[in-house]
Amino acid sequence: MLDIWEGEEQPTKPAAKLWRLNCLLYSGAVMVVMVVTRLADSEDDSDLVRDVSEEEEWSLTGAPRGNLHPDRGRRSSALEASEATLGRLRRKSGLHDRMVVRLRGALKMVERRRGRSVRATIEMRKLAKDLKLRRLSVPSIRAQLFKRENRARATRCRLAHASEMTRRLRTRQRVATQGLRALAGAERADNCTSRVDVNAVGAFWDGIWGVEGDADPYLTDWERDVTCQVTGSETDEVPWSAAWRLAADKQSPWKAPGPDGVAAYWLKGFGGLVEQMMSQVEAMIEGRDGFPHWFVRGRTVLIPKRNEASEPTDFRPITCLNSTYKLMTGALCIILTRAVGFVIPEEQRAGVVGRRGCLDALVIDWALAKEAQVLGKNLSVSWVDFEKAFDRVPHSWVARCLETVQAPSIVIRGVGKAMVKWTTNLEIRNGEAGVVSRLVKFRRGLYQGDSLSPFLFTLAIAPLSHMLRRWGGFVSDYHPNPVTHTLFMDDLKIYTGGPEDGRLVRMSVGVGVGTIEEIEPGTPYRYLGVEQIFTTHSREAKARVRAEYLHRVTIIWSSPLGVQEKAAAHNRWAVAVVRYYMPLLEWYRRDLLDVQTRKVLVQCGAHNTAASCARVYLHRSRGGRDLDALTFVWEVEVLSSALYLKRVADQHVEGAVAFMEDYERKERKQTILGLAVQILERYRLLCSLLGVVETGAEDDRSPAKVVKETISQLKRVQQAGLLEEVHVKKIHGVYMRELEKP
Repeated sequence: MLDIWEGEEQPTKPAAKLWRLNCLLYSGAVMVVMVVTRLADSEDDSDLVRDVSEEEEWSLTGAPRGNLHPDRGRRSSALEASEATLGRLRRKSGLHDRMVVRLRGALKMVERRRGRSVRATIEMRKLAKDLKLRRLSVPSIRAQLFKRENRARATRCRLAHASEMTRRLRTRQRVATQGLRALAGAERADNCTSRVDVNAVGAFWDGIWGVEGDADPYLTDWERDVTCQVTGSETDEVPWSAAWRLAADKQSPWKAPGPDGVAAYWLKGFGGLVEQMMSQVEAMIEGRDGFPHWFVRGRTVLIPKRNEASEPTDFRPITCLNSTYKLMTGALCIILTRAVGFVIPEEQRAGVVGRRGCLDALVIDWALAKEAQVLGKNLSVSWVDFEKAFDRVPHSWVARCLETVQAPSIVIRGVGKAMVKWTTNLEIRNGEAGVVSRLVKFRRGLYQGDSLSPFLFTLAIAPLSHMLRRWGGFVSDYHPNPVTHTLFMDDLKIYTGGPEDGRLVRMSVGVGVGTIEEIEPGTPYRYLGVEQIFTTHSREAKARVRAEYLHRVTIIWSSPLGVQEKAAAHNRWAVAVVRYYMPLLEWYRRDLLDVQTRKVLVQCGAHNTAASCARVYLHRSRGGRDLDALTFVWEVEVLSSALYLKRVADQHVEGAVAFMEDYERKERKQTILGLAVQILERYRLLCSLLGVVETGAEDDRSPAKVVKETISQLKRVQQAGLLEEVHVKKIHGVYMRELEKP
């Protein structure tokens, strides 16, 4: 194992103990994987020993290892057995083919009857011995040739079947390790990474992360106002142990691990070690010495933003961090959010628990634009695009913001000690392998990979909202105060009453986080994933979403995955493209793509034109294929979004909802609220939040319970309608009726 303390002072006792605990955790994970592999493949122990020895060569300073998954041994052994069978069949097929060629040559030789010389007789006897024939005659050769040709034909059929099975197993393993994007991303990664120099990429990011930045002078006024706000408020501090356990419960088990190779699954499995790690991490935070370098080090995977990614700017850096470090930052985030979460401005829609930030921002934006159009008001809109926003935040700025909001001392010390030792290796994926750059040190910027960094970023740009509030904004009849801007993480949109004010605002938002890009008039701009000029361009956005959805459906149903795996991938990867846009764009039932989806299924051989369409969308427990119908998904998303807008407590969202109601009543045009009421009436459902109730009836349920039960009723009614549609069919209904028999 390499020396992990190279270049550092002698480790403190908590750091050394944390290192030993981490190694013990990794060793336990290796032992579990070894046992699972032995149970899955007890016939071949040589491969097992080889895999375990490779894992024992793990080191924190070496190349990043794969995720230790308990099913890894089963998947690997099945793939290895299939590849061994494939190789054996290829050798056997080659042997049969060579024998057939020799038999055909012998047949020609005998049929020509080259004379009776001694040499010809010796050659024919030798050939008969090689071909294992008692006598070299035309009938015996033809019989042997017929037998060999049949064997060769059968072997080729078995070889084709083994090739298909191996291809399926390889695809399944790639999907299991890399996710569903591996179905479409492998070829793109191979194409784009072959032209990128990893040293050039490392130098590019070193020029961004390796340059120190200073705090902005605009912090002074914000500090004064926030200090008064924090002084007069009550904070809710969470104990370290409670925050640690809560963060451990929230961690995703199989997220990509950091350089230590330990997934969060093992942190949850070895609970005793995690409790000891908690005390050692707390001791390092409270002590004089900081964290060891291996603890805060990450591995940054550069994900291409587009198909033709050839420049360093065409990649998005996502840092995979050690699970123990993410557990620490998760606990610090819980403590920080509970203590000073109220200082985040209300215009910041990202990171608020229980809120749909994108939906809030887009609904407010739509309402303001429509109000300006309908009432003839002057409205100037400015989009601001921050360049490398996460990567340009100065560390001194983050530390100063934490001190200003009077964050808990454990957070200030923990973040301060971690930031000074942030380092990472850049990794560019090239198929299954990866190219790793030299070590890059963070002197500014935040990790994009843990739960604390988004909150630190929103806190760092909070002075921007404080400054923008001084510039008046757009005066709306449905909002108590002028609306100046909406902000989702670093996506900023500014509203003013006229073009002059708009120019002033654009000149004043350069607060050091990034640069500003002005959009020419008439040029579409994508805001939160939706194309806009002044208001939403539904036609262009829907065309793009349709194309991407059908592309993913074709990839999934033409892949070698199993039928059940294809259905799960369809619901999770393809439908997710359309699901986000359903409450945001003007969708109609004729715009939905259920018919086009079934056409793709027919082209891929997964559906018959004479089969029942309703069975495609029935649950598997009821004899269906369990695909999500886009019509049903649209109804659920529209209804849930409308119920969310009616119950959320936010003055800007409430103003947008009030405008929607007046817009429907005066302009006679539908909004998401009217569509939700139509869905309720279509299925004869009741909901007090939308005013669809029986005469004289009272609903004493909480709004959250009303939303949950209404959505559940809608899904049950949808499935009941599909089941009834199949039951009435003469042929397809036989199967369903047989399933219901006791």
